[in-house]
Amino acid sequence: MPVPEEAPDLRTRLRETFGPILAGVFGGGLTGLSALTLVAPLCRNVAESYSHFPGLEAPLIAVRLILPLWMTPLAVVVAFLGLLAVGPLVVRLVRPRDRWADLSAGLTAGLAAAATTYTLTLGWPAVLGTVVVPTIADMTYLTGSGVTPESMAERYPDLGTVEPEKRGGYLMAKVISDQAGGGAIGVWIGVFLSLMTAGTLGVGGALAAGYLRRRNESSRVPAWSYLGLTVPISITVVQFALAIITAFPQVGHENFFRPHLIPLLGTIAFAGLCAVGVVRRWPATLQVPVTLCWFVLLVQTFRQQLPWPLTEAAVVLTGGLIVARLFRRDTRLTPCATV
Repeated sequence: MPVPEEAPDLRTRLRETFGPILAGVFGGGLTGLSALTLVAPLCRNVAESYSHFPGLEAPLIAVRLILPLWMTPLAVVVAFLGLLAVGPLVVRLVRPRDRWADLSAGLTAGLAAAATTYTLTLGWPAVLGTVVVPTIADMTYLTGSGVTPESMAERYPDLGTVEPEKRGGYLMAKVISDQAGGGAIGVWIGVFLSLMTAGTLGVGGALAAGYLRRRNESSRVPAWSYLGLTVPISITVVQFALAIITAFPQVGHENFFRPHLIPLLGTIAFAGLCAVGVVRRWPATLQVPVTLCWFVLLVQTFRQQLPWPLTEAAVVLTGGLIVARLFRRDTRLTPCATV
């Protein structure tokens, strides 16, 4: 007769139910530090603008916030480390038994991290970038001197067929329409970026941490293996998301894919090889070159400052090293035990 399992106590139920949410909010909350470095100049500009209107009530963001220069890189590092910690923290709190439990807890943590990141970090800049920035040229023109119905027709030839006294209203309607359309796109971009950054790290981190914990047969998650599974893939996902977003006219003026397609595909391929190396327990003499090659391609995608022969040589040499290791019997790369 099977022995019934002992029902978990209240503490265990609370930990398993709310643990992923708390882990996601913790990781997403740390990204708010990086948002401070982005909005500080804007807050100062708003405060400076309203200093000329002492009779009006200034917005809440009208604060002369001054941050030291060293805080920007520190905030970015802390935000990234906070998101990386979501996965191990979820596994520590929930202690999932299999991959499906990893996925369930990771989805909850990822959604909580994405919602927090959108609220504190990415939502406001995304909306500003698609509502305010594209209409600055029109607003500057409308508030400039010498604006006449004739100059409007010269700047906007489509207004040439409109009655002169109605051109100003049509132009203002155009600006408001641009802001309305940009607002919708800004919300979508902010949510998309939040899901692709904090959401990806939350889900992927929980899957990686749970897998490594069971493979290690202890409560400890090996740091090097965890970083090898999460960092290249998560950064590559963010890179791909940015490439998609720059295709929007409100964000970028050229398609990111055309000049960066080859290094982008290479970055994706080597990010996958980094994960394969951890799963199949490749030796460090192979994992390190693969990771370095991924980093070279990542830099080439964003900067394109490295000579192409150097990048091609890194890819060819690393690929040759993988092939050589695969076909050497004494150092054959064997898969790890399945979970």
